[in-house]
Amino acid sequence: MNQPNETFIEYVLNCEEIITAAEDKDIFEVIFNKVAGDQVDTRVKVNVYEEIDKIVQESKEAEESEPPKLETEIRILTSTEL
Repeated sequence: MNQPNETFIEYVLNCEEIITAAEDKDIFEVIFNKVAGDQVDTRVKVNVYEEIDKIVQESKEAEESEPPKLETEIRILTSTEL
């Protein structure tokens, strides 16, 4: 199977592999299911994903050099109805 060589991408091209939207969604689903379980309503997953995206966009717009931390996780949980 043709897979990109991560070492070549990182050290020769000096860049990172781009994750597609589908891959991003799959990764989110796996992590979410491990944390919250498989029985969580789909609407809750959508709300959590949207809140995370909102926080990431706000961070980018504010040109923050540090990624969001624990305070962000608390904000996500308190803004999402479980």
